[in-house]
Amino acid sequence: MKYELIKHYSLAKIQKAVNENDTDKLLLMVLSVALYSDDYEYAGNFCVQFSNHEHFNVRGNAIQGFGNIARIHGKLNEEKIKPIIKKALRDKNEVVRGNAIDAKDDAKTFLKWKFNKQNGTSKNRNYRRQRFISDAGID
Repeated sequence: MKYELIKHYSLAKIQKAVNENDTDKLLLMVLSVALYSDDYEYAGNFCVQFSNHEHFNVRGNAIQGFGNIARIHGKLNEEKIKPIIKKALRDKNEVVRGNAIDAKDDAKTFLKWKFNKQNGTSKNRNYRRQRFISDAGID
């Protein structure tokens, strides 16, 4: 996993990546929209659009985007987005599940959403610890 600074992309570049379904660009674009859009509804809908993408990184970043929007704007469409986060907590990919835990925690913290206790297993939490240790270069 490599950290990359997320840039503010133009709508034209974002639309081009969407039209081409360019995975390498989409995984950055979805975070760019979540981080830089002034319109939380547009950003939320953009993330919804890619929350079921076939590539786990695009899907996972879309889920992470929900947490960013919650933190930055303090608003999200709970009726639409909460079920997507819950579904992502059960995703087949551990990266997506880890991002879903983070998004759930952000929604709880910044939006005061309530989640059932069974959402987000200890297995997922162990993955988050391992991911942190790996990213930090700790053996």
